[in-house]
Amino acid sequence: MIDRTPNHPCWPALVAIANQHLEISNLEESGRKLTDIRFLRVSDLAKALEQAYQLGLTVGYNAEPE
Repeated sequence: MIDRTPNHPCWPALVAIANQHLEISNLEESGRKLTDIRFLRVSDLAKALEQAYQLGLTVGYNAEPE
């Protein structure tokens, strides 16, 4: 599971995916319900999840064995 901190190496790519597919420019919670809760199209969410999955495959494939 990915660490949900902005200093994680994959964080910029996840923010880019959220911005491109979901029009979300920031993945940080503000603590305000009106800002943090969004209505999304299922098709947009599916596209974002698919791209994030592909990112995970790429990162896993390129990872150095421990």
